[in-house]
Amino acid sequence: MENNLFTFSKFKIRFEDLLWFSLFFFLPIQPKWITLIFILIFLVFMVRVLFKDQKINTRFSTFKQHYGGLTYPLVGMFLFEVMHFIGMLYSDNQGFGWFDVSVKIMFMLVPLYLFFHLVSHISWAIWGFLGGCILIVFINALWYFYPDYFHVLEADRITFSKLIHRTYFGLLLNMGLIFLFFKHRIPLGVFILGFPILALGIMLSMSKAAVISLILVSLFGVVHLILRKKWILVAYMTLLPLLYFILPVDQLFQSTLGRFQSVQEVKLHEVDKSSVESNAARKFTWHASQEVIKEHPILGVGTGDVKDKLTQKQIDLGYLGIAKERLNSHNQYLNTWISIGLFGLFFLSMFTAVASLSSLIKKNGLYLTFFVLISFNALFESIFEVQAGIYAFCFGLCLIHFIHQDNTITTR
Repeated sequence: MENNLFTFSKFKIRFEDLLWFSLFFFLPIQPKWITLIFILIFLVFMVRVLFKDQKINTRFSTFKQHYGGLTYPLVGMFLFEVMHFIGMLYSDNQGFGWFDVSVKIMFMLVPLYLFFHLVSHISWAIWGFLGGCILIVFINALWYFYPDYFHVLEADRITFSKLIHRTYFGLLLNMGLIFLFFKHRIPLGVFILGFPILALGIMLSMSKAAVISLILVSLFGVVHLILRKKWILVAYMTLLPLLYFILPVDQLFQSTLGRFQSVQEVKLHEVDKSSVESNAARKFTWHASQEVIKEHPILGVGTGDVKDKLTQKQIDLGYLGIAKERLNSHNQYLNTWISIGLFGLFFLSMFTAVASLSSLIKKNGLYLTFFVLISFNALFESIFEVQAGIYAFCFGLCLIHFIHQDNTITTR
């Protein structure tokens, strides 16, 4: 009882619950605040261990039993970060290397925290994330459609996602869709209103990967609804796309659709090597990445030297535009292979491809959809080279665990 901050007639809220709620609420809004909130969560846990006699877990078997399908992804995350520390041993650029290690530190801290503290059933965190996703769509819509009235940020109608790069903005909104599809006993009104809001935000983000992810998540979600015999929602999802042809909304998505058309142009026509257009940039940096991998296939070039080696290879190949921008591989698998070699690629696979396959074998649609979402986006962005992508994955794992636990409780 002493751990509860507020007590109501039907439920209790601990300070830790409020912190988890805040973390997930701000995750799609302002990822820069997530580190501070997670530190507070860790400190609350330590205070309870030291002064409230809270027990800590010290057994891997208990950890594995509690987290089930998340065990290997969490272990893979921890070892993935360990490999980056090892990569520092043969890096020349120590400054960038230690910066990179610090950016990825959540890959180590989150598994450690979850190992010692078996967190479960934090429904406030689940609803907080959905609320944050919907709120940021509305905020961006105001800046996007009424730039003359809202001068908080640069007034333009080019970028819908103002606070986060469009790739990670779309990734987080797709995670919100996973919540809508896979949360048991979700109110019908929340689903009917929430889906088009999140889908609209994804379409306006102009992220090609996010739009394709929207289709994938929707397909996985509809299959899940069919298996659970949610026929009202299945009918809604079937008829909703027809509104695109009925309502005058096609002009809203012209910029997004135009980005898909540019993919075909890059395939069919010779591209100027100095171009930094997103499709051309990916073509060039993927080629440069493959050439670096051929020279360092086993151990990679080291944690600190990945950008230097890749940039030099881009210069050697004549890709001066992307070399000037010092672009990474724009593919997490290639970027990891360059940085820490085959071992790093193996541990990365533990929480992407292997986790997807394991979820498919176990017929766990919730986990499968999340891991497929991450695996797919990792093909087109180095999502674990920036904090927004790292936080989306690390705390996305926590989110789907909370949803899984909440589903288990509500269906008993």
